[in-house]
Amino acid sequence: MRSLVEPGENVGLLAAQSIGEPSTQMTLNTFHFAGRGEMNVTLGIPRLREILMTASDHIATPSAKIPILPGIPQERIDRIRRELDKVFLKQVLRNFTIEERVNLVESDCWRRYCLRIEILSASKRQQNARHLRRRTIMYEMEQRFLRLLASAISKKYRDVLEYQQIQHRKLRAGNLNAGLAINDVTPGARSGHNLDDGNSSDEEAAGGREADAVEQRLHNRHLDDAAEYEGEEEDRVHVENDDDERQNEALDEAEDTEEERNDDEEGAGDVNEGSAERVKTSADDRIRYVLSQSNLIVDYKFDVKSESWCEVVFQLPLGQKSKLDLVTIVEKEVDKFVVHQTPGIERCIEIEEMLHDVPTKFLQTQGINLEAFYRHADVLDVNAIQTNDLNLVLRQYGVEACSKAIIQEMNNVFAVYGIEVSRRHLSLTADYMTFTGQIAPFNRSAMSSSSSPLQKMTFETTMAFMKEALLYGEEDTLSSPSARLVMGSLSRGGTGAFDLLVSPEYAV
Repeated sequence: MRSLVEPGENVGLLAAQSIGEPSTQMTLNTFHFAGRGEMNVTLGIPRLREILMTASDHIATPSAKIPILPGIPQERIDRIRRELDKVFLKQVLRNFTIEERVNLVESDCWRRYCLRIEILSASKRQQNARHLRRRTIMYEMEQRFLRLLASAISKKYRDVLEYQQIQHRKLRAGNLNAGLAINDVTPGARSGHNLDDGNSSDEEAAGGREADAVEQRLHNRHLDDAAEYEGEEEDRVHVENDDDERQNEALDEAEDTEEERNDDEEGAGDVNEGSAERVKTSADDRIRYVLSQSNLIVDYKFDVKSESWCEVVFQLPLGQKSKLDLVTIVEKEVDKFVVHQTPGIERCIEIEEMLHDVPTKFLQTQGINLEAFYRHADVLDVNAIQTNDLNLVLRQYGVEACSKAIIQEMNNVFAVYGIEVSRRHLSLTADYMTFTGQIAPFNRSAMSSSSSPLQKMTFETTMAFMKEALLYGEEDTLSSPSARLVMGSLSRGGTGAFDLLVSPEYAV
């Protein structure tokens, strides 16, 4: 008999030992997310758990690496890299300024904020944002950013009003309780209070308790810092109910208009440069569109000639202690707003590594979008895409490619720390995980498909597997090493893989 290993050799045990023992060294070094090649990737034990024990459809840091075909001009490579890279609004802004005004119109008082945003010229931006034209950036702002900003302002203003109302109810309840205490110690003072006053006192006390509960919810949402008061109004404690109702009605009307116009703001798709080219609208149409996005927006104008700036005016009811820190709100929205992105890809960089002993250029992405890679098959070698998303490889390329990817990913984890594991052990592990046609990780869920009840009990949740075996009358043939060890029998491996026959002449 000729074979790669001796009959009965415990190859599974050897593979487990060769992977498990070096893992203890990584445990001491890294148990966190780290950066590699300017990319945010998962290393060490967390990545090994993703591969062997989780095999999730949604990994923590998906990434891909695609070789660039030889002879491609650097200009084309840079163009594709910029197309795949994400660009935030803060990367293309020169600055923004806010001017606050108070308007008095008959019986109504309004506070107006004039926001002016200026866009950098292409030559003064970061390298990865120079390909975006000002018209494209302005289009994105008019279509999505101003609507999101108006929604954020409306939410912040509501938080301020709610906080003021809570404080007012607490103050009234506290003053009432203090007055009742004085009446209790003053002889004959209670004779002047009728039943209606008692009912009102109960209602005010209940209102105070309700205010405490609402305030606690606001504190849990970290909204206690929502109120910013004007200095000259700090000593005032009375909030007019009529003003609150008028302000709430104005905000209700504004939010109802926004909800009817767009029920799913977050679902708005990313628009690339070509979308801005297709939109041919006049200045008046653009202004009308911006004004229609929210009732808080009362005026809008922009640089028609060069698209280098725009001004938008937000109007809010003028109430006591209702001044907003609009600068902070705008900064938060600017920091997170994306003006250009390929769906699924956060970042793209160019690297150079050795491939078959030949220096080769790669595009490495944080995030994966195979369709975007296929569109550039004349520049990228799409037949040699490497990705750490094993389930994506399984769906797109099949189980054999997935098995190879598991081997490669495990080898990459150990290679970072200079640890060498025999490819035979890695291939045996990958084959066992994929022999069913799917990825079977080493966890309780995958173990539940085992035919050996005793083996399942030795892994995790002993009582759960035991109850299941008793309820369904499962049998164990003692074919697995774990089951045989539980029963005190020799494992069918090594010297236990065969029986010894004694010659009859020596049996006496």
